[in-house]
Amino acid sequence: MDNIIKTLEQAGLKPREAKLYYELLRLGPSTHLQLSRATEINRTKVYRLIESLHDRQLVTIKIDSSGKRIIPADPTNILLRLNEEQAKIQAQLDNAMKVMPALEELASDANPLNFQVKTYQGIAGFKQMLWNELSAENDLLCFEKGNLDELIPDEEWLERFRAQYVRTGIIAKSIQPIDTKYNPYFTQNQQYLQSFHQQKYVSPSELDLTHHMTIYNNCVATYCWRDGQKIGVEIVNQHYAQMMRDIFYSYWDRLPTVARDKYYKPKQ
Repeated sequence: MDNIIKTLEQAGLKPREAKLYYELLRLGPSTHLQLSRATEINRTKVYRLIESLHDRQLVTIKIDSSGKRIIPADPTNILLRLNEEQAKIQAQLDNAMKVMPALEELASDANPLNFQVKTYQGIAGFKQMLWNELSAENDLLCFEKGNLDELIPDEEWLERFRAQYVRTGIIAKSIQPIDTKYNPYFTQNQQYLQSFHQQKYVSPSELDLTHHMTIYNNCVATYCWRDGQKIGVEIVNQHYAQMMRDIFYSYWDRLPTVARDKYYKPKQ
């Protein structure tokens, strides 16, 4: 019972709502008084909670000659509402991503020096930095050192990130050390595998990549992780970003392309 109620709370119900809905499913159609006795919740509060559950389409109220009874709705209504909320959040996220470059440009213009430095720490900081990259208007340019699962050891979050990455249609170009090793079965996202990015490889003797760096819009994002510490820095400046972009292409234009299929395969 405790596990079910906790799960209902995680699905968006308040503790007393979850307890009341659980008891209603267990008892079947009930009166407010019966629910109050079963849950030990004050009868007046039961009325308010039932109204809330009714608004969520989780109960119906039937009135006949025998009086008023509360009937539990199909539990799958919870999933339907969560899917609706997820769709709304996704729409809000998509809209926010569209205006983010313009907002960043406004913030940059408001800075007298047109130069911003933002710092981040830990896994939460890296997640924010990766999510910021989804605002890229053009190609994402990466000096890549390591894999995403090294930055973020959270497979579920990474799959959500990859799904959003596919929605944006961003193309990433990545320069990596020639000895880069990958787990070829790192994701189940087929679209991500097919359109993930183009990569080229450089010898450490020519360019020793000690950090992971991404260039997009007017931002240069650097990820550092050493001895268990995770530190990230975003430098937002048009001229600096253009300089790093030029440096990237000075390598990119003369390095050979390696077939992606050698490294990336669907997760089994």
